[in-house]
Amino acid sequence: MLSIDRTSFDSGSRLRERLVEYARLGDHLHVVVAVPTRQRTSQTMGTRCTIYPTSRRSKFRAFIESYRTAAHIVKSNPSSFIVITQEEFTGIIGYLLKKRFHVRWQAQIHTDIGSPFYELVFLKNRIRANIAKQILRSADCIRAVSNRVRNNIQRYVPHVPFGVLPIYVDVDRYRMPRKTNSRHSIKLLVIARLTKEKNVGLILKAFADLLKDYKDLSLCVVGDGPFRKKLKKLSRKLGIAKYVHFEGAVDDIRPFLKDADIFVQTSWYEGYGMALVEAMAAGLPAVSTDVGNVGEICKDGISCFAVPVGEKNPLVHALSRLIADDKLREQISFIAGGVLPRIRAFNFSLYARAMKKIVYILPEYRDDIGTHFYHNRELLECAQDKLDIFLIVEKGERPANIKNVYVQKFRFLPLRIFELKLVLFALRMRGYKTFWTHYSFVGSILASFFGKSFYWNCGMPWLYGRGVVEEYFFRLALQRSNLVTGTEGMKKEYVERYHLKPERVHVLPNWINLERFNSWRGRRREAREQLGIPHDAKVVFFLHRLSKRKGADLIGPVAKAFADNTKVLFLVAGSGPLASSISGPNIKLVGEVAQRDVPMYFAAADVFFMPSEEEGFPHVVLEAMAMGVPIVAADVGGVREIVPDALGDFITRQDSTIFIQKIKILLSDTKMAQMLAAKELEWVKKYSLDIVFADRFIPMLCV
Repeated sequence: MLSIDRTSFDSGSRLRERLVEYARLGDHLHVVVAVPTRQRTSQTMGTRCTIYPTSRRSKFRAFIESYRTAAHIVKSNPSSFIVITQEEFTGIIGYLLKKRFHVRWQAQIHTDIGSPFYELVFLKNRIRANIAKQILRSADCIRAVSNRVRNNIQRYVPHVPFGVLPIYVDVDRYRMPRKTNSRHSIKLLVIARLTKEKNVGLILKAFADLLKDYKDLSLCVVGDGPFRKKLKKLSRKLGIAKYVHFEGAVDDIRPFLKDADIFVQTSWYEGYGMALVEAMAAGLPAVSTDVGNVGEICKDGISCFAVPVGEKNPLVHALSRLIADDKLREQISFIAGGVLPRIRAFNFSLYARAMKKIVYILPEYRDDIGTHFYHNRELLECAQDKLDIFLIVEKGERPANIKNVYVQKFRFLPLRIFELKLVLFALRMRGYKTFWTHYSFVGSILASFFGKSFYWNCGMPWLYGRGVVEEYFFRLALQRSNLVTGTEGMKKEYVERYHLKPERVHVLPNWINLERFNSWRGRRREAREQLGIPHDAKVVFFLHRLSKRKGADLIGPVAKAFADNTKVLFLVAGSGPLASSISGPNIKLVGEVAQRDVPMYFAAADVFFMPSEEEGFPHVVLEAMAMGVPIVAADVGGVREIVPDALGDFITRQDSTIFIQKIKILLSDTKMAQMLAAKELEWVKKYSLDIVFADRFIPMLCV
């Protein structure tokens, strides 16, 4: 990668963090910083990323040294390298490397060089644009950050493959409670580098006009650059200096977003417009010139106001409407905050195209399966429209709604391993290079020989002894793959207990299809009628494997404490070795329940009881919260990390006496139960299938 960003060498910089993530896409990422820096020696980050400095004297010498450094890197094996450039300056180096070594060259375009305003702002921009249009014809592919950039450039290079891969923005980082001002105290906010192309002078002129009608206004300008003195001088000339605050460059813009009422962007051109996206993610109503992603992520008159580039009067008019109308500001703010799914859609397109082909290995599946593997099928249904996914089911049957599936034929383990190896080899020949294995460590080990391997495991396996051979292969799977587990606490446990590298252990929370569970919300009477449960009963629900590991041995003693109360019923769903020992007058044992029917059982429940001695990230906790059923659970694994703080008193050590006490509180205190239910229903939204898929699953495949 050829970069012109000096912060590559800055410890702790956001770019440096992204480079470490990008490095995991291939065998090694070599970053040549093609501008003068103070750095003299190369730096290595982790095991896959090296950053190289160039001359400290001049841009020309930096250009020459960048080319020489890049040539030295790629000449040993040109066919194994992809050269990535980020603008026309480094693009020339990419062009020269391609011509000399025949390497593959991806040109990334972050600026709208095809905009008619790009050439008007600077004379040198006209030269840059003409050079770019010539050399881009030789690129193997071009990545633009917005549809606008693609459309403006593609007419010059119609035969080069083009992709729109937006800049990733962690939109949840900017979500925050909004401060509300009266219309007589309005703060406008600009976040921009103070350069000519950002055209901040336009908002200063518009602001001077606005002050004629609205006296109690202020303008905050966050950012620095060569035009700062000129802009300050202009504000004094316009007589608005006391109303305009130049804050300079800041590390964290969130306090300014929280304190502002209206965001303003007045650029002559933008490639993407990150500041606008961050403002909208914060729920801030925005006015922007028609540049960058305006029209794609935000819509004029709906989630923002778009005005013609360089024109003051339309800008004044749009700002006047927002200043004068409190309800309009609230409406635009609400819709702007609700645009997050569209921003997420832009975000995961970046990853989906980078990781188009995925092989997913699932140990078992049936449509009536009672385990959490049903949730995996729902994830794959969601993913198959965005990714090319091939599912391998080791045992069971083909899911009805998944397109590409192979169900293994053999049951004898050696033959099954050989069969899986052949299938993986065939898929590798078809271009599948990324493999995701759910729990099956044999599948994970085999997959690691054919490409990048992710291995999901989330439990407390260190608590229970394994055979020597089984333990060896489990540890081998951990060493050969990128481990994926459910919470940060579980990640720490795996790293410490199995001596894993932290950068090879990732966190992916489990997910829940809220639509499936919402369909049973408010249908308690119907659920109880179907299950043969009295309408006035107090139902304590247990759903898990009936084993000591899941605390099934405590069901009887806890239920016995409620034997005198004829209205309390323990509804126990599951199968396992302890099934025959669980009985009592107030226990209803229903056996294993198909996961597709689980929402009905939770709809009938008053309390969910999970006394496990071992857990990782239990899906049943999400299921309970999705139905607003208060939880009493053992404090094991990652349980405490995945529930709201309000439930903290009901997540306790594994003790039957304490469990009895907590269940009694929830059955007797209706207001407490209702409050916890409301907290759960709000909390569980962060684990909804669409959010986890777009914000966590897809980006992880790119790591």
